[in-house]
Amino acid sequence: MIKDKLIKTESVFAVLLAAFLCAAQFACPLYAYADGTEGGNADQQAEGTGAGEGVSGGTETAGTADTIVGLTVSSRVWGSSEFVRVGLNSTLTFDVSCDGGFCYVQADRNSFTVLSDLGGYSSLTVSAAGGNVTVTAPDGTAVIEDMTQKTTALMPKAALNGYDAAAWQAVSASDAGSAAGFGPETPEPLEMPALTVSGKQYRGGISCFRSSSGVITIINYIPLEYYVKGVLNNELGYSNPAEALKAQAIAARSFVMSHQTSHASTGYDVCSSTHCQVYSGCSAEHRQTDEAVDATRGQVVFYNGKQVSCNYSANSGGHTQSAKEVWGSDSGYLIGKKDPYSPLYPWTYTLSFADIEAKLASAGKSVGTLQSVEIAKRNSAGAVSVLRLNGTSGSVEYTRDSIRSFLGASHAKSTLFSFTDYFASGMQYSEDDLVWSGNKSTETPANTTPSALSAAAARLAGLFVRSGSAVAGVSEGVYVAGKDGVSMLGTGSAVTASEAVYVLTSGGKIELASAGKTADGKSVSDASYSGGSGASGTSGTSGSSSSSAGTSAGSGGSSQGGVSIITEKTYTDPVVFKGAGYGHGIGMPQAGAVEMAKQGFSAEDILKFYYTGIEIRTI
Repeated sequence: MIKDKLIKTESVFAVLLAAFLCAAQFACPLYAYADGTEGGNADQQAEGTGAGEGVSGGTETAGTADTIVGLTVSSRVWGSSEFVRVGLNSTLTFDVSCDGGFCYVQADRNSFTVLSDLGGYSSLTVSAAGGNVTVTAPDGTAVIEDMTQKTTALMPKAALNGYDAAAWQAVSASDAGSAAGFGPETPEPLEMPALTVSGKQYRGGISCFRSSSGVITIINYIPLEYYVKGVLNNELGYSNPAEALKAQAIAARSFVMSHQTSHASTGYDVCSSTHCQVYSGCSAEHRQTDEAVDATRGQVVFYNGKQVSCNYSANSGGHTQSAKEVWGSDSGYLIGKKDPYSPLYPWTYTLSFADIEAKLASAGKSVGTLQSVEIAKRNSAGAVSVLRLNGTSGSVEYTRDSIRSFLGASHAKSTLFSFTDYFASGMQYSEDDLVWSGNKSTETPANTTPSALSAAAARLAGLFVRSGSAVAGVSEGVYVAGKDGVSMLGTGSAVTASEAVYVLTSGGKIELASAGKTADGKSVSDASYSGGSGASGTSGTSGSSSSSAGTSAGSGGSSQGGVSIITEKTYTDPVVFKGAGYGHGIGMPQAGAVEMAKQGFSAEDILKFYYTGIEIRTI
């Protein structure tokens, strides 16, 4: 029994003293031996020899093995509410080294239990062999026969240096999940040392997950707060304002705690790339970012009483997105809003029709010969929600976040784009100016009077009005946007069901005709809706569609106002996408957080601006 080995003559006094302190002051320790007995100060335990139970081979190191074997230690000893499993990379074999040697542990979410003391080894080799993951010493001796299970890990033995068991009794098990875990009576957290894995340093331990093909995924088993330190400088550089760094630290912590099943099938919680959060271990640590993590230790975001994820992106482009419109998930705290803080981030991306056809082929789709690219629908933030590709044999639509995936997310940096300079030049509009076309949004138009139909508002809505046009006083009439351009229809003009028809009524409203009729039920070919003559002097005439999706699309419309209302479609090859922002646009834009911090806002101010109705709690 482990218990019998530990209690030896040399340490009886120390064990009794620890037991007395535990019984007299504290009901539940944060650590215990594997067989259920409570432990004392690790530095005062009796010496012993030999490798731990259930582990074959290994060099015997006097005075170390029995000191820690069977000890269970909480993640709070390293200032963290839990451990995180981070997927690093995949390989067939790798080397791991550590000053002071290792211990082999049962790796649980909130604690680990020492299975074996491997303090005699400063370097080990992990490899896939015979269906198992084997750990061998430099001389080839098998130290661990099978490390296949991700629930075990190699930890640096030095992680327990300075561990004061009696002092840590101040945090009872009942407090382990609350802010009391970091109370004033709690000892200063220990520093978690690093392991070197294939030349790179990572704090905490190393687990493995072996796939059916025999490839090993290296997993970093690390206290939460050290994980955040390994992320923060990658996601938001150390030179940024302190309050922005604190906001990012809270967001990063909240994100990982809400995504613990993201990669469950491959044995870890989160990956180390932009798919989750960019994590690079010790190389990302820096004084300023470390201080931001320490200053917000344990702080996460709650909404409606539940801990939630804080999604974030680089730049909103001037308006954040609602999760429901991008991902289909109805998250009440991830609501899009106008963002006055994110600085302008314009981008341009050019694709030829041949490029787009090649992308369709790679996706296993075809429209025949591509004829046009159409922004068929926008969401309430103005971002493209449906991109339609029209060809000789049909059309293909991409929606929401699949648009960037299809076009290439590193080039189409956001879905806040058009075929004009509207977004890229820094959209300037009032919320009251937005005019939504009925076939492009489920939103109810807030203001559809002609005076509100500014060029900027119309572009955002999926319509265009020639820049500088005098809209007020335009004759009522029917404007049709079809494949041959824009026409203002006269009496008896025919309109096909496939064409988008917009009506300027006698009441001064811009309306979408439904099934060939306006909102008041009149036919779009009714004489009462005939408009003034086109610029060429004949009713129903307009120029051809233009390379900029119609911003110069002929002169059809009223001679009084010169208005052309058209859809966002381009027939010109190549297609130039012009946009603003970077990323999905949901939640906090990092550029906006930095600007808010520069203006004197606190981390809490920043988070509460970008995440609706949240509160920040310490866990």
